[in-house]
Amino acid sequence: MAPNPVVLDSALAPDEVARVLLRSIGRGLAPYLTPWYLRLVLGKSDSPTVFGEVESNVFRLRSGTGGMCTPNFYAKCEPQPGGTRIEGYFAIGPFERGSLRIALIMVLAVAVVGIVLNLLDLMVGTHFTKDPDIGLPLSVLFIPFCFGIHRFAHRLGSGTDEGVLAFLESTLAARRIS
Repeated sequence: MAPNPVVLDSALAPDEVARVLLRSIGRGLAPYLTPWYLRLVLGKSDSPTVFGEVESNVFRLRSGTGGMCTPNFYAKCEPQPGGTRIEGYFAIGPFERGSLRIALIMVLAVAVVGIVLNLLDLMVGTHFTKDPDIGLPLSVLFIPFCFGIHRFAHRLGSGTDEGVLAFLESTLAARRIS
C-alpha cells in the first residue's frame, strides 16, 4: 500500500457504502477546475464539499475546497462481520500528477535551452543572451529548484486530508482505526 495508510470501519454494508457515497459526493470537475469567469457569473454554488468517483468496491475522493495539490483518498471496501472495512491512502490525483510531469518537462527544457545558449555565448560569443556570466549559473541552479518544487507538490498532495476523513466518518458512520 502507500506510505500513509488509513483504515476505517463502517457499520454499513459494502453495497450501501457505495450508494451513500454516490449520493453524498459531487461528480465531475472540482470547483478549482471551473474557469474563474464561470464562477464569477454563476456565483457561489451549494456544491458538495467532497468530489470523487465511486465504483463497486473502490473509490477516490478529494476535497472540493482545495487546489491542485489537494490529496486524493484512494480506498477499497471489504465486507467484514458487522459492516465494512475501508482501507485507503492519500496520494496526488492522476490529473495533477500528469500536469506536474508536463510542467516539469517544459521547465527543464527551458533551463536546458538557457544553459546551451549561455554556453554558446561564453565559448563562441554568439550574443544570444545579455549576460552569460550570470545566466549560466542561474540556468544551472534552476534545474534543482524545479525538482524541489516538483517534490514539494508531490509531498503536499500525499498528505492526510482531515476534511475528507471527517466526511467519511460522518457520512458512512465509520470510525478510524489507523
